[in-house]
Order: sequence, then C-alpha cells, then structure tokens
Amino acid sequence: MQEGRGWKWRKGGAQEAASAMKVAVPSAATDLRGAIRDNFQDSAYLLAFVVPDSDVNAFVNSLHALS
Repeated sequence: MQEGRGWKWRKGGAQEAASAMKVAVPSAATDLRGAIRDNFQDSAYLLAFVVPDSDVNAFVNSLHALS
C-alpha cells in the first residue's frame, strides 16, 4: 500500500495516542502498540492492546462513559 502525499506513520506512540484519544489503557493490558499519522490539518491515532477477559467489561464501560 502506498502512503498518501505528505504523511507517514510514526510508530511507538501508544501513550501519546491513548492520551490524545482520552483512553485509559488498563494496567493489565499487554502487547501495547500505537502509531500516529501527522497530516497537514490533523493527526490520526491508532491504539491496540490485549486485556484479560476479566477486564474487558470494565474497559468497554469506560469507553461508554466517554460519549
């Protein structure tokens, strides 16, 4: 896949992405990954991690509280 003109993904931005997205990453999260794409007018954030089954409902509820 060819990237668009003037932008590239910055890797290693998990904490920055979580902060920009106002998402609290659970302390039990593993395999935390993030990336940021800086554009001319805005930025795009990707955030991925794995949480144990026992923590999923609490995390999803915290996302619902954001809206």
